[in-house]
Amino acid sequence: MKLKKNMKSDFDEFLKDEGIFNEVNDMVIKRVIAYQLEQEMKNQNG
Repeated sequence: MKLKKNMKSDFDEFLKDEGIFNEVNDMVIKRVIAYQLEQEMKNQNG
């Protein structure tokens, strides 16, 4: 499957058109931070 070069901006525009861009963006940021914390805790525990 080939991804279009501008897929991110197309997806962002879709989310904005649906009125959920900020909500989805905030949720993604929280999930990334939680994942990074989980990985760091695993690294520190062994």
